[in-house]
Amino acid sequence: MTEKQPAKPSTAERVWRFGRDINALGALAIAGVAAAIPGPNVVLASWAGFNAVQAGGFELLRRHAQNRQAR
Repeated sequence: MTEKQPAKPSTAERVWRFGRDINALGALAIAGVAAAIPGPNVVLASWAGFNAVQAGGFELLRRHAQNRQAR
């Protein structure tokens, strides 16, 4: 019997995932530097927070596109 292969993600979903992943990694990297450097950590921590918010936004966009596609 033939098994159905899972559907390949759309281009939009791959873009949203890439944006989410790259911003999440950036947030972690910048937060690590902010913790290691004693001086400008307020600026770096704010930048890391901004990247985390962007990652969350990309995840919301991905879910929204997925729900619209399922309809």
